Amino acid sequence: MRSSEFGVRNYGGAGVAVVAALAVWLGGSPCSAREMKAAGDHELRDVDAAGESLVGCPHPLAPLPEGEGGCGIIGVETLGPAVAMAGLWIPNVRAVVAESGTVIVANGGAKPIRLGTWVPQQEAGGVLHVWDWSKSPESRVYKDVELWAGELITLSPTGQQLVWANGTILDLQTGKKTSIDLGPADIEVKGHTYRRIGNLQFSPDGRRLAVQITNMDEQQPGLIKSERIRIVEFPGGKVLGEFQPGESYALRIGFSPDGRKIAAGDPARQIALRDATTGDALRQFAPAMQAQVMGVALSPDGGYVAAYERPDEISGGVQTGDILIWSSASGRQVHRLESARLRERGGLTTTYGGLRFSPDGKHLCAETWGRISVIEVATGEIVAALKSDMARTIQWSRDGQTLTTVSPVAGGEGGNGIPEGRYDVYPSVREFDWRSGVVLRTMTSAAPEVKGAARAKSEE
Repeated sequence: MRSSEFGVRNYGGAGVAVVAALAVWLGGSPCSAREMKAAGDHELRDVDAAGESLVGCPHPLAPLPEGEGGCGIIGVETLGPAVAMAGLWIPNVRAVVAESGTVIVANGGAKPIRLGTWVPQQEAGGVLHVWDWSKSPESRVYKDVELWAGELITLSPTGQQLVWANGTILDLQTGKKTSIDLGPADIEVKGHTYRRIGNLQFSPDGRRLAVQITNMDEQQPGLIKSERIRIVEFPGGKVLGEFQPGESYALRIGFSPDGRKIAAGDPARQIALRDATTGDALRQFAPAMQAQVMGVALSPDGGYVAAYERPDEISGGVQTGDILIWSSASGRQVHRLESARLRERGGLTTTYGGLRFSPDGKHLCAETWGRISVIEVATGEIVAALKSDMARTIQWSRDGQTLTTVSPVAGGEGGNGIPEGRYDVYPSVREFDWRSGVVLRTMTSAAPEVKGAARAKSEE
Protein backbone atom coordinates (compact mmCIF):
# COMPACT_ATOMS: atom_id res chain seq x y z
CA MET A 1 0.00 0.00 0.00
CA ARG A 2 1.18 3.50 -0.79
CA SER A 3 2.16 6.23 1.59
CA SER A 4 -1.46 6.88 2.38
CA GLU A 5 -3.19 10.17 2.95
CA PHE A 6 -5.85 9.87 5.56
CA GLY A 7 -9.51 10.39 4.87
CA VAL A 8 -11.97 11.64 7.42
CA ARG A 9 -14.23 10.21 10.06
CA ASN A 10 -16.71 12.45 11.85
CA TYR A 11 -17.54 11.57 15.41
CA GLY A 12 -20.62 13.13 16.94
CA GLY A 13 -20.84 13.16 20.72
CA ALA A 14 -19.93 9.66 21.88
CA GLY A 15 -18.40 8.92 18.53
CA VAL A 16 -21.13 6.96 16.83
CA ALA A 17 -21.58 8.73 13.48
CA VAL A 18 -18.92 7.96 10.92
CA VAL A 19 -19.25 10.03 7.78
CA ALA A 20 -16.27 9.26 5.60
CA ALA A 21 -18.53 8.29 2.71
CA LEU A 22 -17.79 11.61 1.05
CA ALA A 23 -14.14 10.62 0.84
CA VAL A 24 -14.72 7.16 -0.56
CA TRP A 25 -14.48 7.76 -4.27
CA LEU A 26 -12.24 10.78 -4.65
CA GLY A 27 -8.58 9.99 -3.84
CA GLY A 28 -7.26 13.37 -4.99
CA SER A 29 -8.03 16.54 -6.91
CA PRO A 30 -6.49 19.23 -9.07
CA CYS A 31 -8.00 21.82 -6.73
CA SER A 32 -5.64 24.08 -4.83
CA ALA A 33 -6.39 25.21 -1.31
CA ARG A 34 -7.68 28.51 -2.69
CA GLU A 35 -10.02 26.73 -5.08
CA MET A 36 -11.70 24.84 -2.31
CA LYS A 37 -12.98 27.95 -0.70
CA ALA A 38 -14.40 29.06 -4.02
CA ALA A 39 -15.86 25.63 -4.75
CA GLY A 40 -17.93 25.84 -1.58
CA ASP A 41 -20.26 28.23 -3.38
CA HIS A 42 -21.22 25.57 -5.89
CA GLU A 43 -23.71 22.76 -5.58
CA LEU A 44 -22.73 19.48 -3.93
CA ARG A 45 -22.08 16.93 -6.65
CA ASP A 46 -20.67 13.44 -6.64
CA VAL A 47 -18.15 12.23 -9.17
CA ASP A 48 -19.70 9.92 -11.74
CA ALA A 49 -18.12 7.09 -13.67
CA ALA A 50 -16.47 9.37 -16.19
CA GLY A 51 -15.39 11.96 -13.66
CA GLU A 52 -17.82 14.47 -15.16
CA SER A 53 -18.59 16.15 -11.86
CA LEU A 54 -16.85 16.34 -8.55
CA VAL A 55 -17.80 16.90 -4.94
CA GLY A 56 -17.00 20.46 -3.98
CA CYS A 57 -14.80 21.10 -7.02
CA PRO A 58 -16.79 21.46 -10.25
CA HIS A 59 -15.38 19.97 -13.42
CA PRO A 60 -14.39 21.98 -15.38
CA LEU A 61 -12.96 23.82 -12.39
CA ALA A 62 -14.63 27.04 -11.30
CA PRO A 63 -12.60 30.28 -11.55
CA LEU A 64 -11.04 31.38 -8.28
CA PRO A 65 -11.38 34.63 -6.41
CA GLU A 66 -8.23 36.51 -5.60
CA GLY A 67 -6.57 36.12 -2.22
CA GLU A 68 -5.61 33.20 -0.04
CA GLY A 69 -8.13 30.85 1.47
CA GLY A 70 -9.13 27.26 1.77
CA CYS A 71 -10.03 25.13 4.70
CA GLY A 72 -8.15 22.44 6.56
CA ILE A 73 -8.06 19.29 4.48
CA ILE A 74 -6.80 15.78 4.81
CA GLY A 75 -6.51 13.10 2.22
CA VAL A 76 -8.96 14.30 -0.38
CA GLU A 77 -8.63 17.93 -1.30
CA THR A 78 -12.28 18.38 -2.24
CA LEU A 79 -13.74 17.36 1.09
CA GLY A 80 -13.65 20.74 2.84
CA PRO A 81 -16.46 22.52 1.00
CA ALA A 82 -18.34 19.31 0.33
CA VAL A 83 -18.54 18.46 4.00
CA ALA A 84 -19.40 22.03 4.95
CA MET A 85 -22.19 22.07 2.40
CA ALA A 86 -23.57 18.84 3.84
CA GLY A 87 -23.65 20.37 7.33
CA LEU A 88 -20.52 18.46 8.37
CA TRP A 89 -16.86 19.43 8.50
CA ILE A 90 -13.38 18.01 8.29
CA PRO A 91 -10.27 18.38 10.43
CA ASN A 92 -7.54 20.95 9.86
CA VAL A 93 -5.05 18.10 9.57
CA ARG A 94 -3.29 16.28 6.75
CA ALA A 95 -1.56 13.02 7.63
CA VAL A 96 0.35 10.42 5.64
CA VAL A 97 1.76 7.02 6.61
CA ALA A 98 4.73 5.14 5.21
CA GLU A 99 4.02 2.07 3.09
CA SER A 100 6.30 -0.31 4.97
CA GLY A 101 7.70 1.76 7.85
CA THR A 102 6.15 2.59 11.22
CA VAL A 103 6.07 6.32 10.51
CA ILE A 104 3.17 8.78 10.38
CA VAL A 105 3.51 12.46 9.48
CA ALA A 106 0.95 15.19 10.14
CA ASN A 107 0.67 18.87 10.92
CA GLY A 108 -0.04 20.10 14.43
CA GLY A 109 0.79 22.66 17.09
CA ALA A 110 3.98 23.36 19.01
CA LYS A 111 3.64 20.53 21.55
CA PRO A 112 3.98 16.74 21.01
CA ILE A 113 0.72 14.93 20.23
CA ARG A 114 -0.17 11.39 21.23
CA LEU A 115 -1.76 9.08 18.67
CA GLY A 116 -5.53 9.24 18.87
CA THR A 117 -5.55 12.60 20.65
CA TRP A 118 -8.56 14.92 20.30
CA VAL A 119 -7.24 18.43 19.64
CA PRO A 120 -9.66 21.42 19.57
CA GLN A 121 -9.79 22.74 16.03
CA GLN A 122 -8.92 26.25 17.11
CA GLU A 123 -5.57 24.85 18.26
CA ALA A 124 -4.69 23.43 14.84
CA GLY A 125 -1.16 24.27 13.80
CA GLY A 126 1.25 24.30 10.91
CA VAL A 127 4.23 22.51 12.41
CA LEU A 128 5.57 19.12 11.28
CA HIS A 129 4.89 16.19 13.62
CA VAL A 130 6.42 12.73 13.10
CA TRP A 131 5.42 9.53 14.90
CA ASP A 132 7.37 6.27 14.90
CA TRP A 133 4.84 3.97 16.53
CA SER A 134 7.44 1.21 16.99
CA LYS A 135 9.11 3.50 19.54
CA SER A 136 6.47 5.78 20.99
CA PRO A 137 2.84 6.85 20.58
CA GLU A 138 3.94 10.47 20.97
CA SER A 139 5.05 12.68 18.11
CA ARG A 140 8.40 14.30 17.60
CA VAL A 141 7.95 17.98 16.76
CA TYR A 142 10.06 19.59 14.04
CA LYS A 143 9.55 23.16 15.23
CA ASP A 144 11.47 24.71 12.34
CA VAL A 145 9.54 22.88 9.60
CA GLU A 146 6.18 24.18 8.47
CA LEU A 147 3.46 21.79 7.34
CA TRP A 148 -0.09 22.90 6.67
CA ALA A 149 -3.19 20.90 5.91
CA GLY A 150 -3.39 22.18 2.33
CA GLU A 151 0.05 20.92 1.35
CA LEU A 152 0.34 17.76 -0.76
CA ILE A 153 2.97 15.39 0.66
CA THR A 154 4.05 11.75 0.58
CA LEU A 155 6.47 9.56 2.52
CA SER A 156 9.12 7.21 1.19
CA PRO A 157 8.27 3.55 1.90
CA THR A 158 10.40 3.35 5.06
CA GLY A 159 9.31 6.76 6.24
CA GLN A 160 12.78 8.29 6.11
CA GLN A 161 12.03 10.97 3.53
CA LEU A 162 9.12 13.37 3.29
CA VAL A 163 8.39 14.77 -0.17
CA TRP A 164 6.28 17.80 -1.05
CA ALA A 165 4.54 18.32 -4.40
CA ASN A 166 6.78 21.31 -5.00
CA GLY A 167 9.78 18.95 -5.03
CA THR A 168 11.14 19.62 -1.55
CA ILE A 169 12.65 16.53 0.10
CA LEU A 170 13.23 16.40 3.86
CA ASP A 171 15.31 13.63 5.42
CA LEU A 172 13.50 13.02 8.69
CA GLN A 173 16.55 11.44 10.29
CA THR A 174 19.14 14.07 9.47
CA GLY A 175 16.93 17.11 8.87
CA LYS A 176 18.69 17.76 5.57
CA LYS A 177 16.65 19.31 2.76
CA THR A 178 17.18 18.54 -0.92
CA SER A 179 14.88 18.70 -3.93
CA ILE A 180 13.60 16.84 -6.97
CA ASP A 181 12.34 18.48 -10.15
CA LEU A 182 8.68 17.47 -10.54
CA GLY A 183 7.66 20.63 -12.32
CA PRO A 184 5.37 23.20 -10.66
CA ALA A 185 2.95 21.97 -8.01
CA ASP A 186 0.38 24.57 -9.08
CA ILE A 187 -0.31 26.43 -12.29
CA GLU A 188 -1.75 29.89 -12.86
CA VAL A 189 -4.08 30.64 -15.74
CA LYS A 190 -5.03 34.30 -16.17
CA GLY A 191 -4.78 35.02 -12.46
CA HIS A 192 -6.40 31.80 -11.27
CA THR A 193 -4.40 29.11 -9.46
CA TYR A 194 -4.98 25.39 -10.03
CA ARG A 195 -3.28 22.34 -8.61
CA ARG A 196 -1.09 20.73 -11.26
CA ILE A 197 0.17 17.80 -9.14
CA GLY A 198 -2.73 15.95 -7.59
CA ASN A 199 -1.01 13.01 -5.90
CA LEU A 200 2.30 11.22 -5.37
CA GLN A 201 3.10 7.55 -4.79
CA PHE A 202 6.43 5.75 -4.27
CA SER A 203 7.33 2.35 -5.62
CA PRO A 204 7.97 -0.16 -2.79
CA ASP A 205 11.76 0.06 -3.28
CA GLY A 206 11.66 3.85 -3.03
CA ARG A 207 13.48 4.34 -6.32
CA ARG A 208 10.55 5.58 -8.39
CA LEU A 209 7.78 8.05 -7.87
CA ALA A 210 4.41 8.18 -9.61
CA VAL A 211 3.17 11.74 -10.11
CA GLN A 212 -0.44 12.50 -11.00
CA ILE A 213 -0.49 15.54 -13.26
CA THR A 214 -3.39 17.67 -14.47
CA ASN A 215 -2.54 19.89 -17.45
CA MET A 216 -4.74 22.95 -17.65
CA ASP A 217 -5.57 24.93 -20.78
CA GLU A 218 -3.34 28.01 -20.77
CA GLN A 219 -6.03 30.29 -22.21
CA GLN A 220 -9.33 29.20 -20.64
CA PRO A 221 -9.39 29.17 -16.84
CA GLY A 222 -10.74 25.94 -15.38
CA LEU A 223 -10.48 23.85 -18.55
CA ILE A 224 -8.57 20.59 -18.12
CA LYS A 225 -6.52 19.80 -21.19
CA SER A 226 -5.19 16.39 -20.17
CA GLU A 227 -4.34 14.17 -17.21
CA ARG A 228 -1.28 11.94 -16.96
CA ILE A 229 0.44 9.61 -14.51
CA ARG A 230 4.16 10.22 -14.85
CA ILE A 231 6.85 7.89 -13.47
CA VAL A 232 10.14 9.51 -12.45
CA GLU A 233 13.33 8.24 -10.89
CA PHE A 234 13.84 9.16 -7.25
CA PRO A 235 15.65 11.25 -6.22
CA GLY A 236 17.12 12.12 -9.62
CA GLY A 237 13.84 13.17 -11.22
CA LYS A 238 14.47 11.62 -14.65
CA VAL A 239 11.18 11.01 -16.44
CA LEU A 240 10.77 7.33 -17.33
CA GLY A 241 7.28 7.05 -18.79
CA GLU A 242 3.71 8.19 -18.46
CA PHE A 243 0.16 7.09 -19.26
CA GLN A 244 -3.43 8.23 -18.96
CA PRO A 245 -5.06 7.58 -15.57
CA GLY A 246 -8.15 5.46 -15.41
CA GLU A 247 -9.94 7.71 -12.95
CA SER A 248 -9.93 11.47 -12.91
CA TYR A 249 -8.40 13.04 -9.80
CA ALA A 250 -7.24 9.72 -8.38
CA LEU A 251 -3.92 7.87 -8.28
CA ARG A 252 -4.96 4.26 -7.89
CA ILE A 253 -2.08 2.08 -8.99
CA GLY A 254 -0.07 -0.86 -7.74
CA PHE A 255 3.72 -1.09 -8.21
CA SER A 256 5.70 -4.30 -8.43
CA PRO A 257 8.27 -4.58 -5.61
CA ASP A 258 11.12 -3.50 -7.92
CA GLY A 259 9.10 -0.62 -9.34
CA ARG A 260 9.43 -1.85 -12.92
CA LYS A 261 5.78 -2.69 -13.48
CA ILE A 262 2.54 -0.94 -12.60
CA ALA A 263 -1.01 -2.24 -12.47
CA ALA A 264 -3.65 0.41 -13.07
CA GLY A 265 -7.10 0.91 -14.54
CA ASP A 266 -7.57 2.56 -17.91
CA PRO A 267 -10.38 4.98 -18.86
CA ALA A 268 -12.58 1.99 -19.76
CA ARG A 269 -12.00 0.56 -16.24
CA GLN A 270 -9.98 -2.32 -17.58
CA ILE A 271 -6.97 -3.18 -15.45
CA ALA A 272 -3.66 -3.19 -17.33
CA LEU A 273 -0.14 -4.20 -16.40
CA ARG A 274 2.32 -1.54 -17.62
CA ASP A 275 6.03 -1.08 -18.08
CA ALA A 276 6.94 1.70 -15.64
CA THR A 277 9.85 2.82 -17.81
CA THR A 278 7.66 3.53 -20.84
CA GLY A 279 4.07 3.57 -19.63
CA ASP A 280 3.20 1.00 -22.29
CA ALA A 281 0.58 -1.66 -21.53
CA LEU A 282 2.02 -5.17 -21.35
CA ARG A 283 -1.22 -7.01 -20.66
CA GLN A 284 -4.88 -6.21 -20.06
CA PHE A 285 -7.14 -8.14 -17.73
CA ALA A 286 -10.75 -9.01 -18.48
CA PRO A 287 -13.43 -8.42 -17.55
CA ALA A 288 -13.36 -4.67 -17.01
CA MET A 289 -14.55 -3.40 -13.65
CA GLN A 290 -18.26 -2.60 -13.45
CA ALA A 291 -17.72 0.59 -11.44
CA GLN A 292 -14.98 3.04 -10.55
CA VAL A 293 -11.65 1.43 -9.68
CA MET A 294 -10.97 1.99 -5.97
CA GLY A 295 -7.73 0.09 -5.45
CA VAL A 296 -5.15 -2.03 -7.30
CA ALA A 297 -2.41 -4.32 -5.96
CA LEU A 298 0.37 -6.55 -7.31
CA SER A 299 1.55 -9.61 -5.38
CA PRO A 300 5.19 -9.54 -4.19
CA ASP A 301 6.24 -12.19 -6.72
CA GLY A 302 4.32 -10.46 -9.50
CA GLY A 303 2.14 -13.52 -10.02
CA TYR A 304 -1.23 -11.91 -9.25
CA VAL A 305 -3.04 -8.65 -9.84
CA ALA A 306 -6.02 -7.64 -7.69
CA ALA A 307 -8.47 -4.77 -8.09
CA TYR A 308 -11.31 -3.40 -6.00
CA GLU A 309 -14.32 -1.62 -7.51
CA ARG A 310 -16.52 1.06 -6.05
CA PRO A 311 -19.65 -0.20 -4.27
CA ASP A 312 -22.69 0.97 -6.21
CA GLU A 313 -25.91 -0.20 -7.77
CA ILE A 314 -25.96 -0.25 -11.55
CA SER A 315 -28.65 -1.09 -14.10
CA GLY A 316 -30.80 -4.07 -13.29
CA GLY A 317 -30.16 -3.72 -9.57
CA VAL A 318 -26.68 -5.26 -9.87
CA GLN A 319 -24.53 -4.49 -6.83
CA THR A 320 -20.91 -3.64 -7.53
CA GLY A 321 -18.03 -3.51 -5.06
CA ASP A 322 -16.38 -6.79 -6.06
CA ILE A 323 -12.71 -7.76 -5.76
CA LEU A 324 -11.16 -9.42 -8.80
CA ILE A 325 -7.91 -11.40 -8.86
CA TRP A 326 -6.08 -12.35 -12.07
CA SER A 327 -3.01 -14.33 -13.01
CA SER A 328 -0.38 -11.85 -14.22
CA ALA A 329 1.19 -14.38 -16.57
CA SER A 330 -1.93 -15.55 -18.37
CA GLY A 331 -4.32 -12.66 -17.75
CA ARG A 332 -6.92 -15.19 -16.62
CA GLN A 333 -9.35 -14.23 -13.88
CA VAL A 334 -8.82 -16.67 -11.02
CA HIS A 335 -11.27 -15.28 -8.44
CA ARG A 336 -14.13 -12.84 -8.12
CA LEU A 337 -15.25 -12.00 -4.61
CA GLU A 338 -18.71 -10.48 -4.79
CA SER A 339 -19.46 -7.59 -2.49
CA ALA A 340 -22.25 -9.67 -0.95
CA ARG A 341 -19.67 -12.12 0.41
CA LEU A 342 -17.76 -9.27 2.03
CA ARG A 343 -20.96 -7.91 3.57
CA GLU A 344 -21.86 -11.35 4.93
CA ARG A 345 -18.68 -11.19 7.00
CA GLY A 346 -19.59 -7.79 8.42
CA GLY A 347 -17.95 -5.39 5.98
CA LEU A 348 -20.41 -2.73 4.84
CA THR A 349 -18.54 -1.15 1.95
CA THR A 350 -15.03 -0.17 1.00
CA THR A 351 -14.06 3.30 2.11
CA TYR A 352 -10.60 3.55 0.57
CA GLY A 353 -10.22 0.52 -1.67
CA GLY A 354 -7.31 -0.73 0.41
CA LEU A 355 -5.75 -3.96 -0.93
CA ARG A 356 -2.49 -5.53 0.18
CA PHE A 357 -0.89 -8.90 -0.47
CA SER A 358 0.98 -10.68 2.31
CA PRO A 359 4.78 -10.90 1.98
CA ASP A 360 4.55 -14.50 0.71
CA GLY A 361 1.70 -13.63 -1.65
CA LYS A 362 -0.59 -16.28 -0.19
CA HIS A 363 -3.12 -13.89 1.30
CA LEU A 364 -4.75 -10.61 0.32
CA CYS A 365 -6.25 -8.23 2.85
CA ALA A 366 -9.05 -5.88 1.82
CA GLU A 367 -10.44 -2.89 3.68
CA THR A 368 -14.17 -2.56 4.22
CA TRP A 369 -16.08 -0.31 6.55
CA GLY A 370 -16.40 -2.47 9.64
CA ARG A 371 -14.02 -5.29 8.77
CA ILE A 372 -10.60 -6.11 7.38
CA SER A 373 -11.11 -9.20 5.23
CA VAL A 374 -8.26 -11.64 4.67
CA ILE A 375 -8.56 -13.67 1.47
CA GLU A 376 -6.69 -16.87 0.69
CA VAL A 377 -5.36 -16.32 -2.82
CA ALA A 378 -5.24 -20.00 -3.76
CA THR A 379 -8.93 -20.60 -3.04
CA GLY A 380 -10.49 -17.14 -3.08
CA GLU A 381 -12.06 -17.82 0.31
CA ILE A 382 -12.35 -15.25 3.10
CA VAL A 383 -10.40 -16.86 5.93
CA ALA A 384 -10.59 -14.01 8.44
CA ALA A 385 -12.67 -10.89 9.06
CA LEU A 386 -11.14 -8.56 11.63
CA LYS A 387 -13.46 -6.12 13.35
CA SER A 388 -12.33 -2.62 12.56
CA ASP A 389 -13.96 0.75 11.95
CA MET A 390 -12.04 2.28 9.09
CA ALA A 391 -8.47 1.49 8.16
CA ARG A 392 -6.83 4.07 5.95
CA THR A 393 -3.63 2.02 5.89
CA ILE A 394 -2.98 -1.70 6.36
CA GLN A 395 0.46 -3.25 6.83
CA TRP A 396 1.54 -6.88 7.03
CA SER A 397 4.35 -7.86 9.37
CA ARG A 398 7.42 -9.25 7.61
CA ASP A 399 6.54 -12.80 8.67
CA GLY A 400 2.89 -12.35 7.62
CA GLN A 401 1.60 -13.25 11.08
CA THR A 402 0.12 -9.88 12.05
CA LEU A 403 -1.73 -6.98 10.44
CA THR A 404 -1.44 -3.38 11.57
CA THR A 405 -4.10 -0.81 10.73
CA VAL A 406 -3.88 2.95 10.93
CA SER A 407 -7.16 4.84 11.18
CA PRO A 408 -7.90 8.01 9.25
CA VAL A 409 -7.83 11.44 10.79
CA ALA A 410 -11.25 12.21 12.26
CA GLY A 411 -13.51 15.14 12.95
CA GLY A 412 -14.93 14.98 16.46
CA GLU A 413 -17.76 16.96 18.06
CA GLY A 414 -18.43 17.59 21.73
CA GLY A 415 -21.46 16.36 23.63
CA ASN A 416 -22.41 13.33 25.75
CA GLY A 417 -19.68 14.00 28.27
CA ILE A 418 -17.19 15.47 25.80
CA PRO A 419 -16.56 19.24 26.08
CA GLU A 420 -18.47 21.23 23.48
CA GLY A 421 -16.66 22.18 20.31
CA ARG A 422 -15.07 20.60 17.27
CA TYR A 423 -11.94 18.51 17.35
CA ASP A 424 -9.24 17.12 15.10
CA VAL A 425 -8.78 13.46 16.09
CA TYR A 426 -5.37 12.09 15.19
CA PRO A 427 -4.84 8.54 13.83
CA SER A 428 -4.80 5.45 16.03
CA VAL A 429 -2.79 2.27 15.42
CA ARG A 430 -3.95 -1.30 16.05
CA GLU A 431 -2.06 -4.56 15.56
CA PHE A 432 -3.92 -7.85 15.05
CA ASP A 433 -3.07 -11.50 15.11
CA TRP A 434 -5.17 -11.92 11.99
CA ARG A 435 -5.72 -15.65 12.34
CA SER A 436 -7.24 -15.41 15.83
CA GLY A 437 -8.59 -11.88 15.52
CA VAL A 438 -6.91 -10.93 18.80
CA VAL A 439 -5.85 -7.29 19.08
CA LEU A 440 -2.22 -7.43 20.18
CA ARG A 441 -1.83 -3.72 20.86
CA THR A 442 -3.66 -0.46 20.45
CA MET A 443 -2.07 2.98 20.36
CA THR A 444 -4.73 5.64 20.85
CA SER A 445 -6.06 8.16 23.36
CA ALA A 446 -9.34 8.61 25.17
CA ALA A 447 -11.70 11.41 24.22
CA PRO A 448 -11.65 14.44 26.54
CA GLU A 449 -14.29 14.54 29.26
CA VAL A 450 -16.26 17.33 30.84
CA LYS A 451 -15.07 17.87 34.40
CA GLY A 452 -17.09 15.65 36.69
CA ALA A 453 -18.38 13.52 33.85
CA ALA A 454 -16.05 10.62 34.61
CA ARG A 455 -17.17 10.57 38.26
CA ALA A 456 -20.81 10.76 37.24
CA LYS A 457 -20.37 7.80 34.94
CA SER A 458 -18.69 5.75 37.65
CA GLU A 459 -21.58 6.43 40.02
CA GLU A 460 -24.23 5.24 37.55
